[in-house]
Amino acid sequence: MNERFQFRFQKVLDYRETIKKKKTEELAGYMKAFEEEKKQLNELINIRQSIFNEMDDRSGSGIPAYYLVQYSKYLESLKAFIDKQRVAASLMEKKMENCREELIEASIDKKVMDNLRTKELMKYTLEKEKEREKEVEDLVNFKTTRA
Repeated sequence: MNERFQFRFQKVLDYRETIKKKKTEELAGYMKAFEEEKKQLNELINIRQSIFNEMDDRSGSGIPAYYLVQYSKYLESLKAFIDKQRVAASLMEKKMENCREELIEASIDKKVMDNLRTKELMKYTLEKEKEREKEVEDLVNFKTTRA
């Protein structure tokens, strides 16, 4: 009579909770890394834009040819860095989205187990209530037959 409810799949539920927690932490890491990649990309784009602005400002007063060659080479290398950074940001975004999908799946799996646990707890509670009612009924019947 004094037994407690024990969910028969508690270890599975605990495992799914652990998986969900790990996926949540992993997603947070990917989101942070993605934001860093975007930040670096924006910094490179801003540097490139400031160089263009500087070239525009200097072009009115005349720029020596060797400066133009230097600017051109620098802008080419900067463009290559920007392209690499775009690829890096895109890859990180894909990793982040994959992790988000895995987190959604883990959340669904955990929710299924939570729902099963809730149903089993309700069933257990109902069975215990019926047992108590039967005991009370038996006790009342015993007293009425003795009297």
